[in-house]
Amino acid sequence: VAFIGFEAFGTVNTLKILMILGVIYLLLLFKMLAKKVLLTEILACIAIFILPFFLPVNESFWRVLNGLKKEASFFFDEDATGLSVIKAYPNNGQLQGWVFANGIGQSLLPFEADPAHVALGLLPTLLHPNPQHIAVIGLGSGGTLLGVSSRAETQQIDCFELMANQGKVLTQYAKIAHLDLVPRLLTNPILNLAWRDGRYALHTQEKKYDIIEADALRPLSAYAGNLYSREYFELLKSKLKEGGYAVSWHATERTRQTMLSVFPHVFGNELVLIGSEKPIKIDEKIVEIRAQQTKKNPFFSKTPLDPVQIFKSHFQTFKTFQRPSNLDFNTDLYPKDEFNL
Repeated sequence: VAFIGFEAFGTVNTLKILMILGVIYLLLLFKMLAKKVLLTEILACIAIFILPFFLPVNESFWRVLNGLKKEASFFFDEDATGLSVIKAYPNNGQLQGWVFANGIGQSLLPFEADPAHVALGLLPTLLHPNPQHIAVIGLGSGGTLLGVSSRAETQQIDCFELMANQGKVLTQYAKIAHLDLVPRLLTNPILNLAWRDGRYALHTQEKKYDIIEADALRPLSAYAGNLYSREYFELLKSKLKEGGYAVSWHATERTRQTMLSVFPHVFGNELVLIGSEKPIKIDEKIVEIRAQQTKKNPFFSKTPLDPVQIFKSHFQTFKTFQRPSNLDFNTDLYPKDEFNL
């Protein structure tokens, strides 16, 4: 079912095959029991055999399960890695898309509809003195990827995404919504899109980065503890160049304390956390100049987003976080946030 059915037939056709095979199973069962087959059992077999032919096609099936009305545009793809969905609704002359991964809402498109994800990638990239190599865990809508694509100094971006069909669905939506920035972003020559688990990829390679950022899972999602644990941040620390940044969404207070258990210096605000082995110093004028240069960036110039405004709106709330005397943190074997404790 997982490795052949979803990939080759889709969920609905896989269900049909399983139900028809179920009839064969029942007939074999009756034979093994060597009992007289009752009329009700014959009718049950016929019903189970006929029912699959009344199931809707795959798109209608997922549209109904996603609670969509007919007027909404629907983009989806499923394979062994998961179900990627974009639900799109007309809004102010645009087709606004809600990005879902395995049923959980992630972000919005176009990018100006959800600037927080862009800011998560943009802010640490603007602050770093020379972000040549960047890793991003989680593609989602591509907002964080847009943010880290802001500096001319960047030579390579590795984006790790577990759901191998995410790019396909983004491209489908972008074509209908006339959002050419999305395919341009996904075909950026310095971008390496790796369809694999980000933490595992970092663990198995020797490469080091200037910035490693994750914006992949809500803290209560299954498996989220693997991106908010002490062991995860220790892995990031071992994969950073000197002066490198480990970046996380400031999901919970425990996320911050977990990062503080690993990094001596943690900087940020209510949106973003940046961990480093060295103090993070900000020269506001220099960062503003970088943000001004980003306005001319081939990606940002295609959006109404203003990098200078994004930086200034967050600069006032930036601070260095102090390590509390009694740390309350997540570990791989005890991910308290994932358990909602």
